[in-house]
Amino acid sequence: MKKYILAAAACAALLTVGCTKQESAPELSKVTTLEATLSPLTKTAINGVKVSWDADDAIDVNGVCSSAINTEGEGASFEFADAVSAPYCAVCPAMLYYNDDTVWLSEELFLEQTTDIPLAAYSESGTSLSFHPLTAVLKIPVSGDDGLKLSAVTLKGNDGEQVSGPFGINYTDAALTEGIDASYQTIVIDCEGTALGSTPLDIYISIPPGAYGKGFEVEFTTTDGLKVVKGTNARTLKAGQLTAMPEVSITSATISGGIASAEDFAAFRDAVNAGEPLDKWRNSDGKIALLADIDLTSYSTWTPVGNVTSTGNGNNACAPQGASFSDVFDGGGHTIKFGAGSASIANGCTWGIFGSLVCATVKDLNVECSGVIFSAESAADAGVLAGTVYASSISNVNVTGSIESYGNNTDNKRFAIGGIAGFVFSDDEDGESIIEDCTVELTVTGGSGMNTKAGATGVQFGGIAGFATTASGANVFNRIKNCTAKGKITLNVGRSCGILATANCNTVIENCTNYADQTNDFVNGRIGNVVCYLKTNCGLVDCVNYGNLTTSNKQTTAGGLAALLDIDSAYIEGGANYGTILGANTSYLGLICANCSKFDHISDVTVSGRIGVYGGEMYSVDSENFLNYIGTFSATNAAKITGLTYVAP
Repeated sequence: MKKYILAAAACAALLTVGCTKQESAPELSKVTTLEATLSPLTKTAINGVKVSWDADDAIDVNGVCSSAINTEGEGASFEFADAVSAPYCAVCPAMLYYNDDTVWLSEELFLEQTTDIPLAAYSESGTSLSFHPLTAVLKIPVSGDDGLKLSAVTLKGNDGEQVSGPFGINYTDAALTEGIDASYQTIVIDCEGTALGSTPLDIYISIPPGAYGKGFEVEFTTTDGLKVVKGTNARTLKAGQLTAMPEVSITSATISGGIASAEDFAAFRDAVNAGEPLDKWRNSDGKIALLADIDLTSYSTWTPVGNVTSTGNGNNACAPQGASFSDVFDGGGHTIKFGAGSASIANGCTWGIFGSLVCATVKDLNVECSGVIFSAESAADAGVLAGTVYASSISNVNVTGSIESYGNNTDNKRFAIGGIAGFVFSDDEDGESIIEDCTVELTVTGGSGMNTKAGATGVQFGGIAGFATTASGANVFNRIKNCTAKGKITLNVGRSCGILATANCNTVIENCTNYADQTNDFVNGRIGNVVCYLKTNCGLVDCVNYGNLTTSNKQTTAGGLAALLDIDSAYIEGGANYGTILGANTSYLGLICANCSKFDHISDVTVSGRIGVYGGEMYSVDSENFLNYIGTFSATNAAKITGLTYVAP
């Protein structure tokens, strides 16, 4: 089939099971002829070429291999030397067939102009078959300096997913069902020294559909040993779906092995912001690598890595303009000391060690920050590690030290601040953002500046992240998992918490723990220990709070886990509160959630800790009356609260 796609063909050891394409049809004593059509691979033709049959294609039906076809185009006729009878279970190419319940996706592919997409068809009767894709397809444009030749491309899932080898198949639905041997975790493409140039070479890789919770890693190797590694964020792929990765550019720059000094890091930063090649700072694995502990505290002001001119960050939008970091940064367990003095963030911009991460990976890094003081002119986002995280992955990053924020100078304009990230965003086109296995231990002080708002347009701080959202109608999620917050938070802002201030849309906070104590004296704020606000399709799953919370204003809500749920799709599952909650607003004060206005469910939470009035009495809570102190909810919502357990503090 003329699809310019790399597809899985059976490995050499299994060629005796299936069959290969035929150069010419054999003489047949018994002939069964089946007509075959193709469903569209995607809504858009790939490279402008419509999916069609080739003259040498062969299919397998019920374990019987056809001859080469005798027509070309969208429809084709296949002939069989041995009679086959309905129901028909068919795969293409024929070499995919392993046994009646299994197909084989090869771990070894070849770069060809004409190759095959794994297809399947099923029919209970008649002589017609309609083939549908079994896999999703990745498109990877690769360019490089003249003279460089591509030796191989290797793809693997970052969570050890099976991407090749034997898979079960459901012929009725034309779908792969499950991997049968988890040891097949890579797809290697032999590029046979294909020359690179300024015009990108489009490589297509067929990959099993499903959820790739940590995204993919794709390694490019040239014939002279250069390596470049590109990572993706978490993705869920569908059969027949075409997903494009950003263009990969390979240069012949001398590889130093990584970043070994503050001067190296600054030069790396300048190259990112100028849109220049980054190969100089790659290690032997092809990743941008930190080779030693470095000290950036000598920089009295700091320009971020990925210093975009504007972010486009909104309640359901992110459209960075300018240079973002879109690569793999491996900290190697080393430490960056960061103390950039005072920073005033321009309207619509973003700030941190990294300003804007787009389809990037940052992992295995420690950050020690001190004397970090920032404010915003108007709408902005800031994080110690990254200001904006767009469809990117951050894992095993540990932040310690202190930060101070003076808020922003314009009322009614959001300023989101995080110990790891300020603004987190995902969309269907580029996939999910994930922050996992991170720890923050910070002393945080500051105020809201001229901003008097407590909602989405106010100043908000989260120990891990400030504001997380997705594009409207998106099917992907932001995920904050297995993160821990410690330290002390003393703020006068509209929203503050230990993990995530605002989960605005399609965001799940899972298995996170807050130990940070906080006090907040903002007027009419919404303050929680783990999250302040859960909105559209947002949830808190198995999160635990040990921190104590004190709010002093009579209009400010205070909750042990959350401050506000006010939409029917928000939920809390599992977890516990063990902290003490003191608040001056006795109408909205709770050991779980201060204001449970609307929600889908609150279930299986352990209720403990202590609760009382700021400057006044402590309530007497016990196993008989604890439901009176979990937060304010209506009688109609009472049935949505189930499985709660009280544990005396």
